[in-house]
This record gives sequence, C-alpha cells and structure tokens, in this order.
Amino acid sequence: MKTTLGKLIHGAVGGACLLGLSAGAQAAVTMVEGAAGSGIVPWALLSGGKPTGAFTYIDVGDFRAFNIGFNASFADRVEVSVMRDVVDLGANDIQKIVSGVAGEQTGNINFDILGVKVKLVGMTDTLPQIAIGAYYKRTDLDKDVVNVVNCGTSARAFGGTCNDDDDSGWDAYVAATKVFPVGSKKVLLNLALQYGKGNQLGILGFSDESSIQVGLTAGYFIADNLVFGFDYRWKPDESPVFKEDDWWDIWMAWFPDKNVAITAAYANLGDIVKEAADLNDNGAFDNSTSEGKDQQGLYLQFQINFDLF
Repeated sequence: MKTTLGKLIHGAVGGACLLGLSAGAQAAVTMVEGAAGSGIVPWALLSGGKPTGAFTYIDVGDFRAFNIGFNASFADRVEVSVMRDVVDLGANDIQKIVSGVAGEQTGNINFDILGVKVKLVGMTDTLPQIAIGAYYKRTDLDKDVVNVVNCGTSARAFGGTCNDDDDSGWDAYVAATKVFPVGSKKVLLNLALQYGKGNQLGILGFSDESSIQVGLTAGYFIADNLVFGFDYRWKPDESPVFKEDDWWDIWMAWFPDKNVAITAAYANLGDIVKEAADLNDNGAFDNSTSEGKDQQGLYLQFQINFDLF
C-alpha cells in the first residue's frame, strides 16, 4: 500500500516531493494564517520537516498586506507556526471611518498568529489524512475601534452599554485532505471546518459571537512541479457595522527547486471595512460609498525551506 500511495502522491520538485511520503504526506505552501495549506484554507497535511519561511504580499485594491511566517513539523505528527500580518490601510485609515469614536490609529494594523496542528490519521489509498489545529491571534487595532466593529457606533457615540473590545482570541479547526489519481494526473481535495470569533480573521478584533467557517480546496497537478487550484472560504458576518463577505481565490503554485515554492493567485475578499464619511440618524455608518467595496487582486508568496537538519 505504501508503494501505491507513494506513486499516487509523488510530485517531483527538482527530484524531491511536493507531497512526499518519506515521512508521511506533506504540504508545500503556507496559507494566510501560517499553517500548511493553500492561500486561505488550512490543510490536514503538515509542513515539511525542514523549517520553512514564507513571505506573502496581498494587494486587493484599497488594502495591502505583507505577511512573514515560519513553520516546521516534527516527528511527522505536529506542526507549529508563527505569522505576522502587517495590513496597510492606505488612504482608508481606520480613524477616518470611526472619526469621533476612537483615538488616533496608525496606517498599519499588526496581526500576529501562533498556530499548532496535530495529525490524527495519515492518508491511505482510500482514506484522507485528518488533522486538528488551533491558532492564537492578536491584533493591535485600537480597542475603541474593535468595540465599534463588534457593537456598532452606539457603543461609544450614542451612550450604549455594549462593551466588546477583545483584541485577541482563539480559533480551532479540523481538516481532511486526500490526493488521488485522475487518469495520468493527480487531484487534491481538502475540507476544513474552523471555529472562531474573529472579524476578518481577527484583524478587526474578536466578538462574543462564534461561528463555524467552511473551507474547500481543489488542486490539479498540471505537472509534478506545477499545481493549479481553487479555494473557497465561507466567512462569518457578525459585525453590525461592516459587512464581511466570503473569500475565494484561484492559485498556481510552482516548485522550481526542492526547497523553493512560488505561488501566485487572484484573490477575491469581498467588502472589507467599507469607508463611510458620516453616521446616519440611527448611529450606523452609511455604507453607500465605494471605498473598501469588492476587494480583489493579487496574492504572491515566496517560500523557502531552510535545510538545517
């Protein structure tokens, strides 16, 4: 069975494996929260045994993000990861959106994520690999702004009693990943269920309302070192102020060397903090402006494995 599965998921990356079996199936790229996976969805596969650094740039129109992450797996069982996202708000500075409600906010939001993933069941000829994982997340967004995102403008400007300004929180997920042959090629399918309370992953803080997000990935091996894929991630919509839409992307991952991965994607993140100049009579933002609407654009990632051991 090991030989059959090895032929099934062997993908040469300069003679190495994209999804190798020497120490169990391993993923090759890093998703936006730092775990091994694809662009916006975690996989059950672990990162490579070598320490891995991932550098990601995202530009979806009104917002940009620069992400630096590191992960590694141990004993073909446990993966650990750390990620810092620096979100550049550009002209859509948060203090403009919540002017008169929050204090001064810089043009960047720093968002930190610590992650762990544990493989429960390895992939076989008939069964997927299954893993569970968790993230601890923290944003440095002004707590007054977080409170407005979670409670609405009545929390401050209109004398309301809501107080929900958590700038940190936990997510937990379970994922199942399977690679199987289709003719002479290979296809990867992945399902992830993620539980959490974050608004826009947690970049805008954490509410009292929890939800389960479903993430799906399909990948097609065009060649041993070239994979085309699609992600879709259902998102919560808990904020009374800013609408949160589902995310999706179309990506291509190229592995020119056994220690290098380059990923390019078109990402559609929907509405993100639509800017509003004024409050309406009910104390809510007038979301009729186009700033922050329909955010879509480029996702680029360069990843390198550090051959330390």
